[in-house]
Amino acid sequence: AAQCPVCARAMAETAKPKVVFVLGGPGAGKGTQCANIVEHLGWVHLSAGDLLRAERNSGSENAELINNYIKEGKIVPVEITVKLIYDAMQKKRNKEVLS
Repeated sequence: AAQCPVCARAMAETAKPKVVFVLGGPGAGKGTQCANIVEHLGWVHLSAGDLLRAERNSGSENAELINNYIKEGKIVPVEITVKLIYDAMQKKRNKEVLS
């Protein structure tokens, strides 16, 4: 059955994003593979590390906290990292996302 264009757009705007997590140790090729997927499939690449670095340089309320964790060699609290990824995903709505 055909769907009206307005309904299709409304459904697309509320659809959950498709997300693929690319995991691996340092130097495993995560960035390389994500770059290939972005180039060939047009997906969006969100890097938790890149998002954390941008946030710590932004002067936001979490910047000093993130800076302190990184300086001490500790993992930034998951709540902060997940919020950064979530916010970035909301900005890239309706696109496939690599994280």
